[in-house]
Amino acid sequence: MSEPSSEQPIAAADTAESAIELQKDALRAKNAALEARLSELKKQQAEVLSTLADAENPERTVSRHIQLLHDYNEIRDVAMGLIGKIAEHEQVRVKDVMGRFGIGEGDE
Repeated sequence: MSEPSSEQPIAAADTAESAIELQKDALRAKNAALEARLSELKKQQAEVLSTLADAENPERTVSRHIQLLHDYNEIRDVAMGLIGKIAEHEQVRVKDVMGRFGIGEGDE
């Protein structure tokens, strides 16, 4: 039998330290990737917030959206009334007039 070498425990320790360093490097790389992603998300958040009319007052933003929906509905109702009058005048279906103007069934 051969005698155990005193270098074997040192080599095993070097291998363990090397494996730990590889793990540390992998974690550092993952951390850097996460930091970059966080920075990207923060930039996107700032862009979205800048597009809001009043980012500091969400109630005012919601109120504005509701008013815009009311305005849209009023305009749509007037347009549908006019389309109905055209259909009545031409004695055709409303659907036919809508098709002529490029308005689909879901656009009503």
